[in-house]
Amino acid sequence: MTRKDKTITLLLPAHVTLSEIDVLEKEARSVGFQVRRHKIEPKFRTPAEFAMAWAKKGDWECLAEYVEASRMGTGEMRSFLASVLRQEIKKPARRVPTFKGLAGPNGLFERVRFFLSLLDQGMQREHAIDQTAEKFHADRRTIQRNLKEGESGYKLLIWMMNELRRKAAPRYTVCRAALTPHFMS
Repeated sequence: MTRKDKTITLLLPAHVTLSEIDVLEKEARSVGFQVRRHKIEPKFRTPAEFAMAWAKKGDWECLAEYVEASRMGTGEMRSFLASVLRQEIKKPARRVPTFKGLAGPNGLFERVRFFLSLLDQGMQREHAIDQTAEKFHADRRTIQRNLKEGESGYKLLIWMMNELRRKAAPRYTVCRAALTPHFMS
């Protein structure tokens, strides 16, 4: 086979049968080429399409090479993704907390925030846990676990935000004398 203007022309000896040509065309189709009237043309216009097609078939090596060679993200991100695709880095066996589960809507921080707002309103702790479980359609024990995991972290986050607001000084200070109508007149 020789490549010529995005078309592969089959140069075959005269003794090749049609069934052998069909086998070659089938192989060409399996690796991502389109076959029309004994002409084999690339099916993919970009390397990304080629890599994704093979990844969908289960061969992630092309996608790993594409990600590694691309300029998306940092070098560390590219090498990590490539390692994951090559299955050099395995996903942990235990259940891994997700960002969405922590900080997303109805996540851990949202539940803790709601619970603390109920406590600030003067509600008793046990009743506040029941109200939080009811609002988020969760089991009471789940809310207790969420509070154990996130209550102190959420309080620390709020404290840090308040400290930053309190310590932040304005960039420019304007003297009150500059605001009078006779200043520098």
